[in-house]
Amino acid sequence: MSNSRQISPAILLTFTAIVLPIWWVGTGWIMLLNSGSFPASVLHAGWIPVNILGLLGCITLTLSIPYIHRERTAESSSPFSGSSEYSNASHSSRLSGADGSEARLHTGNQIYGTPGVLISQIGAILFAAIQYYETFLWPVAASMDSSMVAFDGPFVFGDLRVSIPLVLSGLILTVGFFLLMIESIRSGQKKTWPSLLFIGVLLFGMGMIVPVRTIGLMLMTAGLFHYGKAAAGKQIQD
Repeated sequence: MSNSRQISPAILLTFTAIVLPIWWVGTGWIMLLNSGSFPASVLHAGWIPVNILGLLGCITLTLSIPYIHRERTAESSSPFSGSSEYSNASHSSRLSGADGSEARLHTGNQIYGTPGVLISQIGAILFAAIQYYETFLWPVAASMDSSMVAFDGPFVFGDLRVSIPLVLSGLILTVGFFLLMIESIRSGQKKTWPSLLFIGVLLFGMGMIVPVRTIGLMLMTAGLFHYGKAAAGKQIQD
């Protein structure tokens, strides 16, 4: 495997872990400057540049999830990486042990791991879509009618057609990471980082107030940084 493929997980995970807190703090600072007013914040000159960082972070989070799965299991490669190493490991697992216990463990873990990756990515894609319209469509709407992007406005929480998808995106992301945590624990990995990552996603994705979401984001990005460091370590060793 080439070095460019080896280093990409570390870059994706580390970039995501750095850029998301910058986006969150930057957005909070803009809100603070405008006394918490959504319309005034959205029309601030820094809104689009800062939120582009959040959009990039959501995109790289989506791309990083298979690598999180890889770093959290004993397999040498993600099942979505297209590498034959994963197939070979799976084949060896099926052949090892007279009673097939390792094969059953591998299969049981995949029941959680594969859906966990897919569901997490769906949730992250929805988050990216939300971040896209918050970045580019909110300023246009606010320039036409500031009430559209007020907290209880139709583009935020004032219309169920908007607010329900917002809640669902966090729920879907949380369910996906919960499955990945279960898989990691079942595979005998250390529980600390998978658990902290899940708690972070839960608080950030489902939290309804800023302090809770802030704590969640810090835990989530700490977990992402940890797995990025692990991926970089494997790159150096290889």
